[in-house]
Amino acid sequence: MKVSALLPFRDVSQWLDEALRSVRQEACLGRIVLVDDGSTDASTRIAHEHASGDSRIAILRTCGLGIVGALEAGRNQIMNRCSGNYSCHHQGPGWRIAQQLDAPDQ
Repeated sequence: MKVSALLPFRDVSQWLDEALRSVRQEACLGRIVLVDDGSTDASTRIAHEHASGDSRIAILRTCGLGIVGALEAGRNQIMNRCSGNYSCHHQGPGWRIAQQLDAPDQ
């Protein structure tokens, strides 16, 4: 089973590197779409560093729409970049995708 993950963020440089390291270790992930909602701290740089080392990562940038607005504004772009059987989205320091998924193998 492959899952595409949508991960919105804004100004979270204090934990983004650790969170992305954790997410990248998830074996079930096919594509990781990071939605940067206009970060003004080092978050954008951190996201691009991870994307440059992992072909599964794509970055979509919005500008101050809030997490829900960022996801809504980029819905078509995000879905075009995703692949896999399922997609999920999550926000916050506790990005642990596999723990969110409770789907039987089919």
